[in-house]
Amino acid sequence: MWPADFFDSIGTWMERKLRRLFERRGYEFVDGIVRRQGKPISTEGIAISDISAWSIFHEMGFDVLTIVTNAGSVRWLDFDGTLVGILRREAPSKLVE
Repeated sequence: MWPADFFDSIGTWMERKLRRLFERRGYEFVDGIVRRQGKPISTEGIAISDISAWSIFHEMGFDVLTIVTNAGSVRWLDFDGTLVGILRREAPSKLVE
């Protein structure tokens, strides 16, 4: 048999992993560029002027955004609605539904 606290420890471990994942994902809009924040610094960014189109796929608990640029497309996850808010404010005409 499994020890009584085995599943509690698995749940605690999973909660910590998910919390770290969510803490690392954030977005900011600075000088016309949407940046994906990560630890320790922001490394990825897309200029609003480079975005041709973008779309949202709503998933349980987060949104999957596909952003099409001149160089290709990327998929970013938005857990707190920050990226959706930035794109709705800065590039509303490029939303493809």
